[in-house]
Amino acid sequence: MPEPVSIPGQSLDTDEVTPRANPRVVPPALPEEASPASNPRLNQTAETIGSAVGSTVREVKTRLRVVKGGAQESISSTAEDWKQKAGDTVEQAKQRASDAVQQATSKASEALDAARQRASAAMDTARAKASESMHAARTRAAYYREEYPVQVVMGAAAAGFVLGVALRIWRSNRG
Repeated sequence: MPEPVSIPGQSLDTDEVTPRANPRVVPPALPEEASPASNPRLNQTAETIGSAVGSTVREVKTRLRVVKGGAQESISSTAEDWKQKAGDTVEQAKQRASDAVQQATSKASEALDAARQRASAAMDTARAKASESMHAARTRAAYYREEYPVQVVMGAAAAGFVLGVALRIWRSNRG
């Protein structure tokens, strides 16, 4: 008599037979707050991931066609293509970064030049105003000296007296 066939996970010695999990069982529905209809961002992310996986699988299938005796060459050429594309992408990124740095340096240089020009113009304006003010003060002093000589001497004496009193008070309070 042939030996009974054993099924993993099943014991034929008992009357109980445990049901096996059906791989085609539909999973329970998502809760309302997690459904794609109420979360468009989740839906968009899922579509993006699905699209990326699908295009990758399609790309791999087209590139890795196994032809008798040519499988190694196909894989090698695919790897070389990917390596070339990656190198091109890196070179493009380097070029874009270099262009961005050059453009930023150029803009910074232009801004610095403009600031220097504004500062120089402001300095020239201040210098001209100070020169005008000094000239006006000298002209006024010469006028008062010529027209009111006694009052100028008395004013200088009064200023000297006030300065002397202030110094004397300061020195006595100092120590």
